[in-house]
This record gives sequence, C-alpha cells and structure tokens, in this order.
Amino acid sequence: MEVEGLLNVAIFIIVCAVVFFTLKGQDKARYDERQEMIRNRGFKYGFYTMLGVLGCYLFLNTTDIKISATILAWGVGVIGALVACLYQILNGAYFSLTEKHPVLFGILFLIVGGANLATTIQQFSMHLSVEDIVPSCGLAVFLVLLGGAILYRQYRDRAESDK
Repeated sequence: MEVEGLLNVAIFIIVCAVVFFTLKGQDKARYDERQEMIRNRGFKYGFYTMLGVLGCYLFLNTTDIKISATILAWGVGVIGALVACLYQILNGAYFSLTEKHPVLFGILFLIVGGANLATTIQQFSMHLSVEDIVPSCGLAVFLVLLGGAILYRQYRDRAESDK
C-alpha cells in the first residue's frame, strides 16, 4: 500500500513539474477563427450530450432501474466533457496555435489515466461498491481516451505533413 501512495505522489509531482515548465512564460492561448468555431461546436455537442444523458437518467429513474447520484454526476459530466474534448482534438482545435508540447500532454494524460486504471482494478479486486469505483474508473477512461486521441491527432498531422 505504501508503494502505491509513493507512486501517486511521484506521478503528481512529475505532472505538476511538466505543466509548470511547459506553461512558464507562454503567451495567452491564441486560436484562429476556424479553431474558435470548432471549439464552440464541440462545447455545444458536449452540452447536448449531457442533456441526452440526463434525459436517459430521468427516463430510467421512472422505471424499476435506479441509478445512484454518484453515477449520475460522473456520467453526465464525464460523458459531456469527453464528447466536447474529443471533437475538438480530432478536428484540430484543442490546442492553440502557440502550444509547443501537445504530445507531452497526451503522454501525461495516458500516464495519469493508467494510474487511475490501476486504482480501479485494485478497487474491483477489493469488491467495493459501484459508487466507490465510478470516480476512478470514469477518470481513467476519460484521460486514456483523451491521451490516445491527442497522440493519434499528432500522428495524423505528422503523416499529412510528410506527404
């Protein structure tokens, strides 16, 4: 148990150091008009997704299927944010024109998501309730998908520029 705690502290320190040193002295994020339109559309799709998930929850709540408030909060928030972020990443509007290290952020998302996935697996082995597992599982899925999408987008951009 002590090793897991030290690993979490080490990952936290590494993430804070990387974010601090990459953002230090950087100008305010600048997006062109195309990126602004894509970002706004991504936020709109994320909001509509949140409304849809909330509508499904309300419908399921009228039946015999009951969903806890923890799952509702994580489900609505994470799924809506995931849709908005993935739309922006895959359409090239997640990072500003001045961003210098998008691959580094993708790798950090994968590392932190992997650490949360390990926590989720440990919680499953301890037979905890679903409400206890949902936050770490939701965060793990969210970060791994974002990190993978960032790295995929960078790979795709590099392949297009090589042609």
